[in-house]
Amino acid sequence: MAASSHADAAHVDYILHLADNAVVLGQRNGEWCGHGPVLEEDIAMTNMSLDLIGQARMLYQHAASLVGDGATEDSLAYFRDAHVFRNYTLLELPHHGALVGYAIDNRDYAVTIVRNFLYSSLMLLVWDRLQSSSDTQLAAIAAKSLKEVRYHVRHAGDWLVRFGDGTTESHDKAQAALDHLMPYTQEFWSPSDFESSVAANGVGVEITSLRHAWEMQLQDTLSEATLQIPTAGGLITTGKQQVHSEHLTYLVRRDAKLGTQTSRRCLVNGLTTISRTPRATAQADGTGASETLSEIWRALETLTDPEIPVVSLREMGILRDVRGDASQGYEVVITPTYSGCPAMEQIHDDVLATMRQLGHKASVVTQLAPAWTTDWMTTEAHEKLRAYGIAPPLACATSAAYANASESKAHVLTFAKRTAAHQNIACPQCTSNNTTEISHFGSTACKALYKCLACLETFDYFKPY
Repeated sequence: MAASSHADAAHVDYILHLADNAVVLGQRNGEWCGHGPVLEEDIAMTNMSLDLIGQARMLYQHAASLVGDGATEDSLAYFRDAHVFRNYTLLELPHHGALVGYAIDNRDYAVTIVRNFLYSSLMLLVWDRLQSSSDTQLAAIAAKSLKEVRYHVRHAGDWLVRFGDGTTESHDKAQAALDHLMPYTQEFWSPSDFESSVAANGVGVEITSLRHAWEMQLQDTLSEATLQIPTAGGLITTGKQQVHSEHLTYLVRRDAKLGTQTSRRCLVNGLTTISRTPRATAQADGTGASETLSEIWRALETLTDPEIPVVSLREMGILRDVRGDASQGYEVVITPTYSGCPAMEQIHDDVLATMRQLGHKASVVTQLAPAWTTDWMTTEAHEKLRAYGIAPPLACATSAAYANASESKAHVLTFAKRTAAHQNIACPQCTSNNTTEISHFGSTACKALYKCLACLETFDYFKPY
C-alpha cells in the first residue's frame, strides 16, 4: 500500500501492524459475546473486545491519514485481503488447540486467557514505550491504549492464576493452552524490516529490548499459577510479514461481509477534525465573542453522558474546550473515556445538534492527548454518581497501582502485584464500608461490580482510570 509523501512505507506498515493486531484479536475475543462461561466474564470479554476495536479504529484512521488517496478506516479494516494483514499469527488462531482451518471445536476459555495474557503483557510494554514516539499521534494513541491494556493484563493474569492453581482439570487445560501458544510468541522477538526501520527513526519500539521485562512478568505470574513455562522452539511464524495461517482467511472473509453491510454507516473520525456542516440557519450574531462563547458553554453543559444521564459531559471531563468564532465556525473539543466507548458517536451527534440549534457552524474535534482520566471528573460528578447508585472513584488515577517506576529514557515499567491492598469502597445506598468486589469488570469497562455486606445490595464502582 502506497504511503503519502509525509510518511514512508515502513511507518505505514508499522501502524497497520499495530492496528491489525488489535482488530484481529478484538474480533476473535468478540466471539465470546453471548457465550461467556459466566455472565460477568461475558461482559468483561465483550468490553475488552470493544477496547481493542477502539484502538484499531484510532490506528486505522491514523494509517489512512498517512496513506491518503481516499483511504479510510473501513477500507483498511474490512477491504484488504487476508494476505496483506500484518498481525501476529498468535492472534488469528481459534479458541482451541491445533486443528485444520475448517474444523470446528468447542471454544476453550483457557486458550483465550493464555493468549490474552501473552499478548497484553507485551502490549503493556509496547504502549508504554510508544508514548515517546516521534509520531505525536501514535504517542497519543499509546497513552490512551496503555490505560486500557493494564486492565487486560490484570484480567488475564487473575484468570491464569485461577486456572493454574485451581483444580487438576483447570491446571491441565491452562498448561495445555500455554504449551500450544507459547511457540507463537517467538514472532514477537524476530524484528521485521519495517520494525527495524521505525525503531531507528524514533517512530517505533526496539521490540527485542522488551523481552526481558516480558519474560519476568510471565515468570512471576506463571509461578503463582503453578504452571511451567514451555521451551519456545520450532517454526517462527511470520504473520506480521504477511505469511499467515489458514485461520485468518476465514476471519477476514467474515469481517469483510460485515464491512460490506455497514460500509455506508457514518463513523466518527477519532483522530482528526470531523466537519459535519449543520443545516443553514439564518441568525444574526448580535452579541460579542465572549457572550457567544458563554452561550455555547451554557448550552453544551446541558448535554449528559448517554451511559450515565445524571452527569453532564463537562462534569465527566469529556467536554474539553470550545474555540473559534461565529464567522469561521466553532470547534468543540471532546476526549473519549475509553477507546471503544460506544457513547462517543452519540456525544458527537448531540454536540453538533446543539450547535445547530444555536445557529452556529461547528465541527467536533476528538482529542486523544492528554488521555482522559477520572481526575477530570468534578466534585459534582462524584456526588451525582453516588446519588444515582454508582460509587465514584475513590483514588485518583495518578496513584493507581500500575505506574512507571522511572521517568528515565529507559521507561522501565513496574508490574503491579494482584495482591495489592484492598480499598474500602463505600456503598452508595447505605454508606457502609463493609463491601466486597464481586468482579473487577462490571457492566461497562469503566466500572467494577461490588456487593455491600451490610445492606446486601450490589452496586457499580467507577474505577480510577
